[in-house]
Amino acid sequence: MDTVLVDPGTYYENINYLGKKPLIVASRFIMDGDTNHIANTIINGSQPMDPDLGSVVSMISGEDTTSVLCGFTITGGTGTFLAAAENGRAGGGLFITGSGAKLLNNYIENNIISNNEGWGIRRRHYRGWSG
Repeated sequence: MDTVLVDPGTYYENINYLGKKPLIVASRFIMDGDTNHIANTIINGSQPMDPDLGSVVSMISGEDTTSVLCGFTITGGTGTFLAAAENGRAGGGLFITGSGAKLLNNYIENNIISNNEGWGIRRRHYRGWSG
């Protein structure tokens, strides 16, 4: 199992798990349970490389419960553009579809989308999802 342990700080990133499993991405909260790590380890998705992929964290490639996001503040997301029937944005903070990944002890705040649904979290068509 791969674990990415992240020190406190603000990280301007948009993360896609790309179906990697097992993968744990966690702040130091996972080590000691100190909630200050959640507040002080921030993933800010306000500067995406592709504006149509503005969700802070995407889990869209069949991740299962061995893929974990733990102990972060998730902020600044603008959502993923959904064409075809939906024609809008969804999942400012987290965009989850076709995934059963675990979300543990995260703050999800100040994510904005222009229309549609899921300012903080959008999850759809999942099996075994654990929040």
